[in-house]
Amino acid sequence: MHKLILAAAIFVMSITSVQASTLTVSGEYDYKIDNHTVGIIGGEEICFSPSARSALLLPYDPISGSTRWFCFNDMKSVAKAFGFPLELQADSCGFEGSATIEISNYQLTTRKKGYHESDRANLVSVIKSSTPEKITDCN
Repeated sequence: MHKLILAAAIFVMSITSVQASTLTVSGEYDYKIDNHTVGIIGGEEICFSPSARSALLLPYDPISGSTRWFCFNDMKSVAKAFGFPLELQADSCGFEGSATIEISNYQLTTRKKGYHESDRANLVSVIKSSTPEKITDCN
């Protein structure tokens, strides 16, 4: 029992320290508004899937089955920072690219199994980013 309490305390302390600091992570970003994606994440979001190495920097809750990806707060400023419009043309259903970014205020979401609510973070800055590519396969 003492080991479980100690593990829980360490977990809470690690989440608090990540929320209070900034992190630099690399990976893939996307903004997809196809029906499948919107249905999974519950709305239009700009999300980030970190590389395997960067994912190790993010908090993880094995009890809830959390995954190490997150969506950004303040979509307008994030879209502007990555260089794409939120208003899409008829020939696309989103944008995607790769980036190295600095984030803050990482919020681990308590999930119920089977529900895909994302973790959240603020974008502090884009260190390096590919040119956003239109997503045209909207099925």
